[in-house]
Amino acid sequence: MNVRFFDQARATLERSAEAQRLYLGNGGPRPGRIVTYKDLAATLRQVAEGGAEVFYRGPIARAIARAVQEAGGWLCEADLAAFAPEWREPVSISYRGHEVSSVPPPFSAFQMLETLNILESFDVAGWGHNSVEYLHHLIEAIKLASADRLAYAYSADVPIRGLVSKA
Repeated sequence: MNVRFFDQARATLERSAEAQRLYLGNGGPRPGRIVTYKDLAATLRQVAEGGAEVFYRGPIARAIARAVQEAGGWLCEADLAAFAPEWREPVSISYRGHEVSSVPPPFSAFQMLETLNILESFDVAGWGHNSVEYLHHLIEAIKLASADRLAYAYSADVPIRGLVSKA
């Protein structure tokens, strides 16, 4: 939980009674405080059990449309009902014995996979948490992968296999 994010977003969250109830109740998140989101847990449970249909055409869709309209937005239930989710095969890599997957382009999550591939050739754990060596290599790996994300993220022809290869 990023407390700074909530502090920066507080003014925006305070414009909505529902957002205040959901995220800022009891003063909002604070360092060391355990935060639970029971409504979010219930929503995720409904989606896990009922799939996309529950989200786009059921009570969740009604709640989303109502909240957006109460905030002055134009999204309505019909907009959500008209949405047709499209399955895309995830992009995966092996990182230190674990399979790590993300959504494929046109989304830009491949930056994370590329960053991990760059870092895998280094003894990251040996440098120590937040050491100068660790942070330097992490920042440089993120910069390299970010350049590729900026170059290809919204391209119709992303060379994804090359971007996430070990070579």
